[in-house]
Amino acid sequence: MLITSIAPATNHVTVDEADEEDDKRERMMRNMAQLRLQSEVSKLESELKPNPDGTLPPYIIPDAQLLVCNLPLVKQLVESQQFIVIIAIAVINTLDYMKKNTTQAREAIKYLETQFFNGNRNIRSQKANETSKFKLDATIPHKDHKLRTFYEAMFCANYFNHLGKHGDNVVTILVQSAETNDGGGAQSDRAVDKAKTLGVVIETADSFKSKWKTKR
Repeated sequence: MLITSIAPATNHVTVDEADEEDDKRERMMRNMAQLRLQSEVSKLESELKPNPDGTLPPYIIPDAQLLVCNLPLVKQLVESQQFIVIIAIAVINTLDYMKKNTTQAREAIKYLETQFFNGNRNIRSQKANETSKFKLDATIPHKDHKLRTFYEAMFCANYFNHLGKHGDNVVTILVQSAETNDGGGAQSDRAVDKAKTLGVVIETADSFKSKWKTKR
């Protein structure tokens, strides 16, 4: 009996084709994750107490100095249930750095830890993926914690901006004073210019509080 061997069929897929398929799969997964997140955000925002005319943003990102110098305001914003307060990872790191010499920083950390532990839905820490693709300016000195923290908060705000409709004021970085994000010099000027380019709104505590009170 003559037995013939049949070579198994081969699927000639090039490396480029395989890479393209991987890219398509990765894009699809990212799109699905983005849609799922937007759905979760919409659901969470619908549970907030409505702002009178919708001009106030649903998301607030306080800077470290605000948490240290004006913690009662942050508590008021959280307790109003009108906002979701996002604590940027860089802000947490800055508070940790400041706690050695500042009692108020330790109080702010204690408050945040309590809220996070209790699962308060109106205040939470930034998740690792909640940032934009931009990187820190390489010229910023490592010791300039204020400016580096501002950049990181800005990138976090830029991420949340993309969750809203074009033109919507989705998120505001809340600073204690105009000097908080302006340490002087070209570097801080570039940071503010970058925020404007990204459409990130920066507002002082007094200005925001005044606007908020008139709309309540």
